[in-house]
Amino acid sequence: MEVGEGSGGGFDILLLSCRRETPIMPDRVQCLPCKSGSIPSRLRAASTALTSTACELAARMRYWVRFGRRNACVEQDYVRRRPRYADVRARSQCDVAPRRRRSAIASYVSNPGPTGPALAGVSAAGTLSVPTGHPVIVIPATRRQAVLAFDDGHEIRINYFLPAQNNHIFNEADFFKLHASSADDVYAQLVRVADDKVCATIAFYETGEKVFTSPKRGTFGGLGLNCPLDVQTVEQFLSKLIDYLKAIGACEIDVKCAPFSHDLPLSSLVTNILLRQGGAIASHELNHDMQVDARPFLQRIDYGNAKRIRKCLREGFVAEQIDPSACEGAYRVIHDNRERRGYPVSMTAEQIKAMVNTFPGRLHFFAVYSDPQKSRIVAAGICIAVSRYILYVFYWGDAADMGPYSPIALLASHIYEFCQREGFRLLDAGTSTLAGELNHGLIKFKRNLGFSESLKLSFVCQV
Repeated sequence: MEVGEGSGGGFDILLLSCRRETPIMPDRVQCLPCKSGSIPSRLRAASTALTSTACELAARMRYWVRFGRRNACVEQDYVRRRPRYADVRARSQCDVAPRRRRSAIASYVSNPGPTGPALAGVSAAGTLSVPTGHPVIVIPATRRQAVLAFDDGHEIRINYFLPAQNNHIFNEADFFKLHASSADDVYAQLVRVADDKVCATIAFYETGEKVFTSPKRGTFGGLGLNCPLDVQTVEQFLSKLIDYLKAIGACEIDVKCAPFSHDLPLSSLVTNILLRQGGAIASHELNHDMQVDARPFLQRIDYGNAKRIRKCLREGFVAEQIDPSACEGAYRVIHDNRERRGYPVSMTAEQIKAMVNTFPGRLHFFAVYSDPQKSRIVAAGICIAVSRYILYVFYWGDAADMGPYSPIALLASHIYEFCQREGFRLLDAGTSTLAGELNHGLIKFKRNLGFSESLKLSFVCQV
């Protein structure tokens, strides 16, 4: 089956048929609008019988199916390897299908008879053969919504995406929507009922085999407070959310937390809660960052880097912030630098541009030129405003022939001055360990630029 262009958003589409070998005819496969989700604009099916192991997909999804005039909303628990045995159950709340039709289709799906229904998954942005063949109506899966009781004044809302203040970027609703791919992905907000104010946020992504991780992409995830909360409320929020993940089938919960320097009291509290919830420390990395204050950068670094900055300025080097539209030249310098050093480049230039479009004003680009005419970029940096007060150096690097000048020092100086002007309180230069192992050269480099160590923990909770 081939899915055409559309706004499927990366979610899965499910087919449910009562036969296994009848060809799916293109003119008999239809799409119907779904109240809570978007669908691809075109859906074309092969006119011959298709075979595949698609029924081995085991993601839990929500979807709509139609048999003649009967509709139902059902949930996939799991799909066994033999396509004719698809184990599904009816969803108890169905606000579209009438009750009498819902019960009829639930009975039909649960007791399909000797031939059995066949169930298969199709990516909303690609091609996948399916082992089914019968005229069906195909609707994309949508993220489940839920409201969890909390206390008299608050409740936990799952996938409601209420507007919120003070989120770090990896807990923004737009970031979640950019990377969500499963109907079981969870965007949880602790909400004050009286005025719908969001008090805390955390996102979990179902990455397969019922493993939920926070984040799926990004340097960290975990809990973020949108306003001050007492210790008991924080603990209750995390506890109830972990119980909810278990209830929807989680077998493992992974949390990569922010460095302790970002919010020492919150990091300490979350560590205590997760350990008491049965979590274990999965990784322990050293992060390097710098508190931004009124001191000049030259007063915070070692003599060698101060000397390099003066040499670059004397030779006519120019450091400046550049417009995101001109980021490709900066990206090339960074890409080449990381390739030479054997470090992975986790995002392409196109993905960086997509981030710029999704989060205007949150990505900042810097460059060092070798002359006042700005004929060549010799060092570059890409920084992310993780929050209102924290700037994270996502990438930086210099050109291969810049060893005698080390323009990274001048670049760091300019980024630090940018933080001073824009009111950032912390400049985060990222981790200097891999799987806990110290990179002594990188640690020395960052220390000489004025950065200091902070602990960054990840946790795993086996259910």
